[in-house]
Amino acid sequence: MINFNGTVKGGFAICEGTATEFPSLAFKAVLTRVAD
Repeated sequence: MINFNGTVKGGFAICEGTATEFPSLAFKAVLTRVAD
């Protein structure tokens, strides 16, 4: 299982979280819009 939260700032979506199996391993993703 992956627990994450996210926020939207302008044209970006930022997601951060951790995996339940490896709580010391965190991830972060910044998503942008490619097309309208």
